[in-house]
Amino acid sequence: MRAPPRRRPDRPQGRLVRAAFTDTDVVTTAVPGGMSMGDPQATPAQRRGVIDQITAIATLVTIPSGDPCGRTLHVYMDGRARFDFIMAAGAPITINSPAYRGPGVRCSVQFRPIAGFGDPQQPATLSFLISQPVNGMRAPIIIEMPTDGFGVVRLEARRVTVNGTRLR
Repeated sequence: MRAPPRRRPDRPQGRLVRAAFTDTDVVTTAVPGGMSMGDPQATPAQRRGVIDQITAIATLVTIPSGDPCGRTLHVYMDGRARFDFIMAAGAPITINSPAYRGPGVRCSVQFRPIAGFGDPQQPATLSFLISQPVNGMRAPIIIEMPTDGFGVVRLEARRVTVNGTRLR
């Protein structure tokens, strides 16, 4: 008798969404089908030139010198939500956290919803605290974002390893 298949913790029960990014569009498929693609759904023009949320974080990590802020990231997430992170020029700070102690940059980030959110979304200001380059890489250490009714949510790295070296 075979044991039942184990549920993978990295895969949500009952739905798998894939997004294939090309130069001109994002093609999203969902299994099982019939999933809403957001309300209002992102248009082809709104999906052009977007990146996924993991790539958005990677762009912050791979800027070896200069200001990691001062850019706009066009993000398409989960096959439905399309938004921009409009990042203002960064201000130098000292970061003191369990993951990293040292110089960094605070980026003021405007969240601008574009499409695909079921409930009306309001623009919001987030804060990204990013380490200075260590071994050629940066790391987002703290992300602070406002919520409806909960105050500010703070995501903070507990440990960061860059090219085999643990930051501290």
